[in-house]
Amino acid sequence: MHQSSKSVRFSRYMKKSGFLFIAIFYQTLLYAQQDIAEKLENTAFMTGEELHYEVKYGLIKGGEATLTVGLEHVGEDWLYYSRAEARIAGLPAKLFTIRDIYESYFYVENGLPIKSIRNIHEEGYKEFDEVLFFREQNKVRNLKNQFFDVPPQTHDVLSAFYFARRFLFKENLQPEDTLPFTIFLDKQVLVFKIKYQKKEKVKTAFGKIDAMKFVAVIEGSSPFKKEEDMEVWFTDDLNYIPLRISADLPIGSLKCVLISYSGLKNAEGRLP
Repeated sequence: MHQSSKSVRFSRYMKKSGFLFIAIFYQTLLYAQQDIAEKLENTAFMTGEELHYEVKYGLIKGGEATLTVGLEHVGEDWLYYSRAEARIAGLPAKLFTIRDIYESYFYVENGLPIKSIRNIHEEGYKEFDEVLFFREQNKVRNLKNQFFDVPPQTHDVLSAFYFARRFLFKENLQPEDTLPFTIFLDKQVLVFKIKYQKKEKVKTAFGKIDAMKFVAVIEGSSPFKKEEDMEVWFTDDLNYIPLRISADLPIGSLKCVLISYSGLKNAEGRLP
């Protein structure tokens, strides 16, 4: 089948950078790696939680993504196990294939990861890697037996998402507060920043929901030119569920919306 020049550019961009939805999704969800106590109370999520999203590229339904969290017995410990899967669906799926899976094992007590998995399948490109975290040495090791120095409290993308919901989002944020976070991904230590903007009601498939709005912080390494190029809304409750993401990119606009959920810890939250 003949591909348009726009779809070819989109496919090449995805292959080069990894599944774009995953990159943007996690840039917007996380912040502020602080020194924490040995044990943190978890009031934000519980095992069995599932979040389902629809991803749109321009006017075309471009993909879907799912986030789940459960418990796994590893050695003598019980660990949280989270899995994020994103794939191309609809019309774009006829042009190219993308199926990315991220997995994380992190401690129940403090939310820090001990193992992360990245399994990328994008058209003709495939990549698989496992990263082990060595906390006492502040190092990580990948499947090629390469070691990398990392700061204390470094997360993978999934453990950081749940850590933020469990602990960091409980801070009393003020408008214009800037929030950095640190993760290890693809052989790199990455520091991203987002800014809390305001509270507002967001129109969703579940009605108008009270939400907290964040925008991008524009710096030299940022993929965005202005703050409004990336916006994300979280439920303004103890669940801190990402409701919607909007991003303007060189390849076009990208939107991600929550379409279904189950297993929320706080039934009295904003979602019905």
